[in-house]
Amino acid sequence: MFLALNTFVYEMGSVPIEDALKSAYNFGFRFIDYAAYNSGDPTTMSKSKQKEIIKIFKDYGFKSSQLLLANTQYIASTDTSRRMKTFRPDTLSLNTPGIPESYS
Repeated sequence: MFLALNTFVYEMGSVPIEDALKSAYNFGFRFIDYAAYNSGDPTTMSKSKQKEIIKIFKDYGFKSSQLLLANTQYIASTDTSRRMKTFRPDTLSLNTPGIPESYS
């Protein structure tokens, strides 16, 4: 069995993804649960930053064990407003399948 580090814990502390990956390497992790969130979100990165992250993965010999695509911190909260903030508000609308109208 291998142990992976989830970079989401660094995102909660506002640590840039490059620093998070370097820290994970220094702690001896080689498997990464990559949180594509905040600084780790490739859709908001420049092409050069995307290449930098790929280079870090290759240079450190990382293996991606999971790709986390959403902030799941409050996804199971009983507080509806907190739970809905888990999702990107710009992707939700009254017409989003599976999202009750009262949540919007």
